[in-house]
Amino acid sequence: MTLTAGGNLGIGTTLPGQKLRVAGSATISATLSLGPMLQSDAGACTVSSAGKMYYDAPGNSYYFCNGTIWTQIGSGSGSFSWFD
Repeated sequence: MTLTAGGNLGIGTTLPGQKLRVAGSATISATLSLGPMLQSDAGACTVSSAGKMYYDAPGNSYYFCNGTIWTQIGSGSGSFSWFD
């Protein structure tokens, strides 16, 4: 476990680039909350950020990065839904 001078915590890594960086598997036995933010705060959606998610407070929606664009979860075409 590493705590950097900048306040980043790393578990399984000695070079955490974010406030919390877990290298390896993790289990959450309670609630995981995605804090309200703006899409501009989530950063660019690129191949290296594929799989990231965020909660868009103004739109009251969840989004994920598919490697190219931020996509609203549940925004499939027609009757298709990501939750089906």
